[in-house]
Amino acid sequence: MLLIQPINLAYNEGWNVIHTTRLLNGEAPYVSLDGFPLTPVNYPPISFIAIGALSYFTGSVLLTGRAVALLSVFLVGYFIYKTISDATRQALPGLLGASLWLLLMTQLALVYVGYYDPQLFAHVFSLAALFLYVKWMDSLTTKSIYAIALL
Repeated sequence: MLLIQPINLAYNEGWNVIHTTRLLNGEAPYVSLDGFPLTPVNYPPISFIAIGALSYFTGSVLLTGRAVALLSVFLVGYFIYKTISDATRQALPGLLGASLWLLLMTQLALVYVGYYDPQLFAHVFSLAALFLYVKWMDSLTTKSIYAIALL
């Protein structure tokens, strides 16, 4: 199983491991852009912080990143299901939407299933915000809008 392989599946995994490790070592993940080597980090820090914190339990930043990415695939599917089910007030359309997500991921984007890349982790927050918007659409308040925006 590729999830537990100790080598990088692609360049981006190494990139994320390096920056998460730098953060764990007390270094700034974002370096000045006025000198070389010019290697800017274009991901928000939440990914590095979460993976770094969880890697304490696994002992491996790479394994933790992959596990979170795999979990993220299922969480995105869950939020797709909940969003569609709440919007239609029927479970079947939600089930079809979530199934389509999983089918597309496993058939067309399998490399990203269990691949340490912050993108799928970010999708969890985006879909959670969409789910809350659909759920609260008829009774949006300032507080609920702030909660959605925070995600």
